[in-house]
Amino acid sequence: SDQVRKTMDQYQVPESIAKVMVARKLTDIHQTKEFFSPNIAHLHDPFLMKGMEKAVNRIIQNIESKTPIFIFGDGQNKYSYIGISDLIDATILSAIKGKGEIFNIATDKYGTYKGDIENLIQYAKSGSKTHCVNATISRQIMKFLDKLNLSPFSEWHYSIIDKEYVFDISKAQKILGWNPKKSNNQLFQESYNWFIENYEKLRITGTTH
Repeated sequence: SDQVRKTMDQYQVPESIAKVMVARKLTDIHQTKEFFSPNIAHLHDPFLMKGMEKAVNRIIQNIESKTPIFIFGDGQNKYSYIGISDLIDATILSAIKGKGEIFNIATDKYGTYKGDIENLIQYAKSGSKTHCVNATISRQIMKFLDKLNLSPFSEWHYSIIDKEYVFDISKAQKILGWNPKKSNNQLFQESYNWFIENYEKLRITGTTH
């Protein structure tokens, strides 16, 4: 379209990126700057996510008060997360080089679920300890609470939390030339710092999922 060609010429971007910009109505220079240089300040309030309040409350309160943090199973399952900046980089590269391919996007710098939580506890200089609980029994309790709408977690959460959850990102690395910059530990630390600094400013909704 004429608007796509105009956007390509104005911002010197490939057609795939120009189409995304036009679809999102990014015609203003300030909006375009935010699109190409995202900032955490521009993100939606994370407490709009269902169950976020209770989950964050529990983790922060436990760490701050040095009370135990319970882990489903033995905690030796590996989890790989992804930071928003790494995800945005991968998304832009996919639009430029992806050619319609589907890619797994996640960090390749991860440890065990229990280990990552313990690293965060150490970072926070807390005396909290992790305690592993039987996953089968805990899952049944969560399922019961979920039916009463008393659980801060959905079925998806308590069904997979003790499972291996990592992704093969070699395809994205090979085709896109993309590599994640941040590890699980860095993401946990940044998130913890942000919630500590902003928690009192956020509007608490008090809702579950």
